[in-house]
Amino acid sequence: MNEYLNREHPEIVQYYVPITFFNIGDESFSKTNLVTRQIIKNYLYQMRTDIDLKILFKLFGGRFFPQNQEIYDGTGGLYFTEKDFKGDRDGFKAKISILSNHLYRNNFKTPCIALNKEHHWVAIQEVKKKEEIIVINNPLGFRSHIQLNKNIPESYRFYLFDHNQDNAFILINDVVNFLNREIKRERKEV
Repeated sequence: MNEYLNREHPEIVQYYVPITFFNIGDESFSKTNLVTRQIIKNYLYQMRTDIDLKILFKLFGGRFFPQNQEIYDGTGGLYFTEKDFKGDRDGFKAKISILSNHLYRNNFKTPCIALNKEHHWVAIQEVKKKEEIIVINNPLGFRSHIQLNKNIPESYRFYLFDHNQDNAFILINDVVNFLNREIKRERKEV
């Protein structure tokens, strides 16, 4: 990819500042100089909408499953409210079932759940319904548990996906065309 961009689209490589920590699959964007630190920082700290997630995950062969909520927030993520924990906790039980059923279904695709803990993303490894615990894989290098039978912040969003790598949509020409359009647009704005 680096050689191709240097040869065919040197203006892309020259325009972006190298970044050292962003990789997609086997392609390192630091080697191709495609993404600035500020772009990544801005992108990572934004709340995702269901449209963002559908587009992003589709590139990698996935589908996003937006969840219905009493109060629509535009993210499509599942979240818990104080009401879910009151009385017979029917809302809580229903939402735990949604998470568990999604993670353990088997339709020849890999289901996954990402949890946005405000400014920190983690992957859900396991849902223990009886113990009311979720096990997370933390990108900081450890596995931990979140006890769900207590109020968890409403700001936590659970995003449900499935994944089939054979359906990945990333094509070099599409990426290059998109980046060229973005560069032209950004230059006009400056």
